[in-house]
Amino acid sequence: MGWSESVDPKYPDIRMETYKSSSGEYKGYDRTHYYDMPTRKHLGCIYDDHEHKEKAFESILDNQKEIVKMNSRFCSFDNVAKMYEDIKPLRGQRKNEDVRPIWARRYHWRRVAKINDNKYVLHDGDYKVGRTFEESCDLAPITWERKADGDYMTVRNCHAPYYSMSRYAFLSSALPRSMWFRIDNGKHYIVQGDKEHYLAKFKAHYDTNVGKHVVTEDMTITFKHLGDDKFERVSELLPMRVRRINKDLKVKYDPMIKDMWDWACVVLPILGETMHDWNVRGAHAEKVSGAPGAWYWERSADSKNIRKIVEDPEHESRLSLVAIASWNAGAFNTGSIEYKNKTFAPSKETFREFKKVMRKVIDVSAVELR
Repeated sequence: MGWSESVDPKYPDIRMETYKSSSGEYKGYDRTHYYDMPTRKHLGCIYDDHEHKEKAFESILDNQKEIVKMNSRFCSFDNVAKMYEDIKPLRGQRKNEDVRPIWARRYHWRRVAKINDNKYVLHDGDYKVGRTFEESCDLAPITWERKADGDYMTVRNCHAPYYSMSRYAFLSSALPRSMWFRIDNGKHYIVQGDKEHYLAKFKAHYDTNVGKHVVTEDMTITFKHLGDDKFERVSELLPMRVRRINKDLKVKYDPMIKDMWDWACVVLPILGETMHDWNVRGAHAEKVSGAPGAWYWERSADSKNIRKIVEDPEHESRLSLVAIASWNAGAFNTGSIEYKNKTFAPSKETFREFKKVMRKVIDVSAVELR
């Protein structure tokens, strides 16, 4: 007893999840949930003792028809272009912005935008800090383009290493009907039939010099539309970090990390107690990661840039890197509460922590293409 899944041959696009109780006294709770297969959206539920099962099932079929109608707008370049033409722009204070909301008009940031006759974007409103709307379209979740050899759809995740529930929800709703967005153990995928395409996050940092996010490494999946519900991936596989360590990188960088620590033991005592000043730590962190503030510099740091600093003993950011990494390792905050040492105080324990921090920002994780 319990849950069982099945598909009615008469309705192949509907998945049924049926619950059967093991005891007669709970028979009133026997029920079947219905889901639209491609989109995984819930269509409705019918209880075993329902008096109007036929009418309830008709409602479920009507719900599926509405979902098919709504999702057909995202299935091709022509449909997206037609959707743009069919949606009336907002009036009022946004009259001159050509805002065309995809769903409820109060959610004006979820919109379809026309870049030119051969390019449309489906936008969720993210990443407009310091950018015009036109600039933010470069980071839109879905872009449709018509080229000489056919129509292409490009899909993009959110900004690494952060998360965006609005981006995930948007992708779940605006992909073609033959695809769906899946989250599994913290990893994101575009599922197409029995294929899973890993969707990595793009990398960017906020550049205070220009006052906007600057993309350092874009991560997208591009599909060519072959007609109807058929798509073919044409972009390269994306790198996925896995839990194991890349032994070659570890062997390469561990001696360099040790050299940096030995150098830190010589030069960091001259900083005295200055590292306890938030502004000083923030300046070091910004010089290393490009992001203001010291809270999330490890997450914002670009591993390629960190490797350059580690490999070059004369790099201008070397002092900032060892200082902020040593702070995170606890080397500036030792001793009991009453007799706390606020200057750099190296130890075996802080070296171990320093090595962990450096391995993280260098990124010695193994990578697989998915």
